[in-house]
Amino acid sequence: MKWLFPKRLIVSIVISASILGIAAQPAAADKPVRGCPNDFELVKVNRNDPVDVAVDLNGDGRVCEKPIPAFPPGSFNVIDNTSNSGD
Repeated sequence: MKWLFPKRLIVSIVISASILGIAAQPAAADKPVRGCPNDFELVKVNRNDPVDVAVDLNGDGRVCEKPIPAFPPGSFNVIDNTSNSGD
């Protein structure tokens, strides 16, 4: 009988901590910031370009492009627009 009280106390503490942990969670995660780094330009996705379609991970129809001068003319570095702008 003497061990019954501490077991109840431990169980009560564990249950209370679990309830408080669940109640303390945020309601929803923040949405990612949409925008391009400073040296990129926000453009509409070209649905005929498989690279643009594959890069548009958030499906909003926008991607960030940056010309690559060292490659053949018309070459671009393309990233999704969920990147935070260059801070």
